[in-house]
Amino acid sequence: MIISSFERGACLTTHQQMGFETCAEELSVNGYALLRLDELCQHQQHDVIPRAFDLAREELDWTAAEKTVPPSIDPAEDSSGWTGYHSATTRHYHYGRYNQNREGFVWSNGEQFDADIDDPRRRSFNEATHDLFHVLHNIGKNVMEAIEQRLIIQHGYFQQEFGPTCSSSQWHLKRYVDEGDGSIMVEGGFVDDENVLLPIHTDPSLVSVVVIDREGVQDGGMGLEVYEASSKSWREITCSGHKVAIVFVGHYLSFIAKNTGLFPASKHRVVKWRTSGGSRCRQQRMAATLFVRPRPNAIMKPLPSPLNIVAGAVSGKTPPTFAALNARVARNYMKSKKRSKG
Repeated sequence: MIISSFERGACLTTHQQMGFETCAEELSVNGYALLRLDELCQHQQHDVIPRAFDLAREELDWTAAEKTVPPSIDPAEDSSGWTGYHSATTRHYHYGRYNQNREGFVWSNGEQFDADIDDPRRRSFNEATHDLFHVLHNIGKNVMEAIEQRLIIQHGYFQQEFGPTCSSSQWHLKRYVDEGDGSIMVEGGFVDDENVLLPIHTDPSLVSVVVIDREGVQDGGMGLEVYEASSKSWREITCSGHKVAIVFVGHYLSFIAKNTGLFPASKHRVVKWRTSGGSRCRQQRMAATLFVRPRPNAIMKPLPSPLNIVAGAVSGKTPPTFAALNARVARNYMKSKKRSKG
């Protein structure tokens, strides 16, 4: 594992703990933060992340060539419980406006599936992706613990009240398909700008952890942009790669922390990636994203933080369960297009 001490459940070193505390501080103000995995981790196995990406790309290529058929997701199913493969949205297979340009694999609620390929080390697709999930989830878990410290709430509160998140979260490995592949809807209408590949959104999570498939640490986010409310402008993520975790505050953490005035949900999008010279880059973008989610029957009540500084933020209504709240988000996820007001 890339973070073997996390997998063993060992205590963080002071250096690691400071890294997550800094991350929580940035999340509390900006809604997003970057974690340098090579600086946080003393014990690394560098091949976990690239191996999973390599196997996923190979399986997607085989699927496109009809050499293999992984378990396919029924687009009629509730997207919050998807597990399997989906193509990019087409006239025949509607996977929502957020998948107009993406295909890939999704795992929900601890479910797994295998593919027909193995890497040279005989690590199955199932095992490789399972290892990657644990890397992402352990990062997310440690971020949540740092958030507990930032909000001065009991250590382990999130896992006690909303977990175990290892069996309630959702994650995916997806790549952006090329317009020349013929799998994208040609009539468009899903996004406001032809250069936008993934429309503006906040994530259906407490926190999200994203790793982009590129070696090491490289400049930019391959088109991943965050919206900065202070300047009312879009800003590309400064760096990405196998040694960088991009962390976002999701809608659900913002919902239960609104009494504190902290942890705004991060609005972000993906645009067509261009080189520094302004020409469009043809490198195919792929990313792994974990949505750390509560269990279905968790009560989405305000966090018991003494930093209760927003008057009137707590409603007198009975807090909803996560399942009820998430059902509304899932319906929005599957809408065909965002209708303009008028």
